[in-house]
Amino acid sequence: MDNMVLKMPKTESDSCEGINDGNIETYKNKPMLSLTKEELQNSTDGALKDGEKERKVRVEFHDFYLNTQDIPDREHYLNVFLEERDFWDDFLNTDKKAVEFFDKAIKVLKKGEIRCMRISDYNTSGLTGITGSSTPWKNLVKNRGVSDKASSATGSFGIGKAAAFACSELRTVFYNTINTDLSDNKAFQGVLKLPSYQKDGNNYVGTGFFSESTPDTKTNPLMESISLDPDYSRTETGMDKYILGFPDDLSKEELKKEVIISSINNFLCAFLQDKLEIKYDDIIVDNEHLDDIFTKYGDGFDKLTRDYYETLKSPDKEIYLSLFEDNDVKISVKLMENANRKAAVVRKSGMKVFDKGNISGRIEFASVINLLGDKVNGFFKKLENPEHTGWSLERSDNKAEAKKKESMIYDALKKCITELQQINFSNTIDSDGMSDYLPMTYITGKRQKVEGLSNEVEKKTKGKKKKKKDQNTQAQEKITYEVDEQGNIIESTITIENGENGGGSGSNTGDGGDSNGSGEGSGNGTGGIGGSEQPGENDETEISGNESETGKYISKKIIPNSDFKFVLVKEDNKYHLKAIGNKSVGSGFIEIKVSGEAEAVDMPLKSASVDGYPAETSKNKICFDSLSENTKHDIVFEFKRPGDWAIEVTVNEN
Repeated sequence: MDNMVLKMPKTESDSCEGINDGNIETYKNKPMLSLTKEELQNSTDGALKDGEKERKVRVEFHDFYLNTQDIPDREHYLNVFLEERDFWDDFLNTDKKAVEFFDKAIKVLKKGEIRCMRISDYNTSGLTGITGSSTPWKNLVKNRGVSDKASSATGSFGIGKAAAFACSELRTVFYNTINTDLSDNKAFQGVLKLPSYQKDGNNYVGTGFFSESTPDTKTNPLMESISLDPDYSRTETGMDKYILGFPDDLSKEELKKEVIISSINNFLCAFLQDKLEIKYDDIIVDNEHLDDIFTKYGDGFDKLTRDYYETLKSPDKEIYLSLFEDNDVKISVKLMENANRKAAVVRKSGMKVFDKGNISGRIEFASVINLLGDKVNGFFKKLENPEHTGWSLERSDNKAEAKKKESMIYDALKKCITELQQINFSNTIDSDGMSDYLPMTYITGKRQKVEGLSNEVEKKTKGKKKKKKDQNTQAQEKITYEVDEQGNIIESTITIENGENGGGSGSNTGDGGDSNGSGEGSGNGTGGIGGSEQPGENDETEISGNESETGKYISKKIIPNSDFKFVLVKEDNKYHLKAIGNKSVGSGFIEIKVSGEAEAVDMPLKSASVDGYPAETSKNKICFDSLSENTKHDIVFEFKRPGDWAIEVTVNEN
């Protein structure tokens, strides 16, 4: 490569561009993960076709060490770093970040060898248009912020190439290609991205090019295929990228892991559709080896990827939409416990663009939305924000149409999830033999059927009806219990104390039954509830029917239990109530009562949640925003006093 020199273009501008290149800094947080995504994106965008079918793209990663004497025009290259260092040391007064960068880079260049990363792709067209203007070669190697890709391609903003420079301690990348053009189909060139600087009265832009040695200022590539890796050479179409000064802080095994995790996180669909294969030394990632890869590196994958993998392997349901062409959108859905409740939006190439959330806060699911057609890909490509985290309708020339198309996808997804949830929940109830059990009380842990009590409990005393209260009488009613050493109730007493008109009391006694619920109550009291505990004397349980509550805990309407199907189970000290209603309920609260010897009583709650989110509580009431029709809702609660209680549930709307 004696005929290659480093050229640093001059500029008439005397303004300075510093070390903080915005595009490069974008990829600094997770450089290796970003690099993998961007490189696979470029490679899949250039896939060759056999007729209408794209070939499977192969991408190879390999790190190696290069003798610094083999760097083209090494002495001039080192001098540029030295000159830049001196300029910025004089220019800056306080922030010496640029000086620190150059000190480190110079130290790397003075070593006998430097670490490099080679990334090579196959079954691609290579970088075409070496002598053109807005071409794949020019847009990657020389042009800045230019993207001129087809609508089905994944790149959109022309900034992804900066990821390679973020992984270089020298900010230097070399490109080599053999492309499919009939002529000028080979090229090799290096790019150096440094701050601008001044020397001998001249201003330099800071971006230099390793170019063909000519007496003029033209920065043309060498028109041949060249390898910097001594153990490799290219013989077929495709592109090689060499990153010089690759950091030493990651071992080879750590590099492998990061490349593999990033590639699957972002291109899971491409692997499953057999569109992509990557190789890092002895590791191969493709459709055939995915299960082995998940086993080997499973702890490194995020929850989203694992959920999407399960969804695509065995979806509960797949539906197709036709937005611009027949069946140009495919939606795969799977209901899973503790799933991420998100949908991966995937382009035609198999690359995930972003994760769509805020679909359902109640139903646990995972979904993958595949944009299959060229038109639908082109339409939504224009809506992507630069961060690739969502579609922005503000980017559309026709916001109404964009909103309509977006809603068609998300509405279909929500409908599919709801339908699956109905089927799944009904099957769960029927398999437990519980679909006809309501209204009733459940004995947790034993699944026994016990006749339910009325939503409005009538309080009675032995042989007497409870006295009515009037405006001149302030009555206070209290229930007390006597229990034996085993905790069985042997006597219960209801006391009614009147204010200025005097007081009176009545009692209701009965055998409380043994721990299995045998025995019968006497008088007008309810008998022992089979298999359940009964509230004891010191349980902090008091009837609160006369207490005044306001706002969200005042019931305007009691929803009949016949409108719901419930399943109640207990795990440790927490009760899990799963409910599905045949109609929607607005904001309200769920009232939980414990079946006592004489009547149902309030048991203070320690904590509660609704559909996985902490819920506000008041005594024995759990607040909710709404309960949707035909939607499974999970209500989890824990009493202040642990026990196996017989539970009564009342749904109230306010």
